[in-house]
Amino acid sequence: MTMKFPLITLTVAFATCALYVFLGAMPELLIWQHGEGQQGWQWLSAHFVHISAEHLVWNTVALLVLGSIVEQNSPTALLFALVAGAIGVNIYLAFFYTLSAYAGLSGVLNTVLVVALYQLYQNPAYKFASVLTFILSVVKVVIEYCFNLSLFSTLPWPSVPQAHLAGLVTGVGLWALGVCQRKCVTGNLTSTGAKLFGRVER
Repeated sequence: MTMKFPLITLTVAFATCALYVFLGAMPELLIWQHGEGQQGWQWLSAHFVHISAEHLVWNTVALLVLGSIVEQNSPTALLFALVAGAIGVNIYLAFFYTLSAYAGLSGVLNTVLVVALYQLYQNPAYKFASVLTFILSVVKVVIEYCFNLSLFSTLPWPSVPQAHLAGLVTGVGLWALGVCQRKCVTGNLTSTGAKLFGRVER
């Protein structure tokens, strides 16, 4: 099968990196802020700016992998996951977040993760791997939430595992509501998975 060019994934990754290169870490104009400094566009822009280079690298790598998987099967599904994930995290920010600022794509990426795993699960060759990855992801988020830490990175700003949980719950909610079934299972379900994980003959 021919691999499709992951235009959306690469565009978002490029824009995210460009924002960091030209504006630096946590640009005040784009991060989400409590109080008088808050602007309407920050509800969107905050997800695409980062706290440090390490933060940027982790999120960009995750976006390239997960976004490519989803986009190969359905570009619409990727756009839908990005928007739904941002909304889910924003709901958390609006009602439960107590720190003065927020930045980063990791919360949204947890929604994309659920969609990607759902797509891979449709192929019998990846059922076990997708279920195991989902379980490990839930365990990771629960540990981070309970101990208020980030397992795989050290950031110069307090970790926000609640945003990861919000993104994960949003992804599970999409599946539970049947949105994944309607919007995500289109196109070829094996091309990206075979490239990333090795082709398994059925």
